[in-house]
Amino acid sequence: MIGRCWRRRRRRGRRMRNTTIWKPSSLLPLVLLALSGTAWPGEHSVRIEDLVGLWKCGPTLMNGPIPGSTISVVDQTTRFADGSFSGETTTVISVPGQEPMELLDRSSGEWKFDADVLSVQVKTDVFVSASDPSISQEIGQKALDDQLSRKSVYQSRILTFDGTSLRTFPVGSMFKEAEVETKCERLAAASP
Repeated sequence: MIGRCWRRRRRRGRRMRNTTIWKPSSLLPLVLLALSGTAWPGEHSVRIEDLVGLWKCGPTLMNGPIPGSTISVVDQTTRFADGSFSGETTTVISVPGQEPMELLDRSSGEWKFDADVLSVQVKTDVFVSASDPSISQEIGQKALDDQLSRKSVYQSRILTFDGTSLRTFPVGSMFKEAEVETKCERLAAASP
């Protein structure tokens, strides 16, 4: 046994009294349980059906490739019970001294959930618009197609889930700057 709780009897006059003495090692199992990420009673564990429905994730703010630049991403995705998804992503790129540029794309594909990792495989990604008129439909679509040819599967570890919102962290990100926590909220549950 890792920890022990000892009981000692003390004599005071004629009465016997029980006193519990906790050794520091008796707290070790509790500390290990807390560090393991195991849900405590009252917290929700995530089930596949919990992830079905309309979710909004973000804004997720990360550093851009240019010093002082930032990238903000908001993703609104509907996950269906059959393992498919469709979503819309708004990305705002801010560079010091320039107007922020907003990009919009729509994607679809498949999703799955295993243990605490949510995986999505993007099958199609369609460029919708850019606030910068110099980025044409053709240029925007080519950029998305190039990205999709490099990586189509994205994974996130679910850190917490309370029944209506969750926090995630990317697994196997292509860019260190994208390794930031994201908060998601359920906007609508699955349709019956």
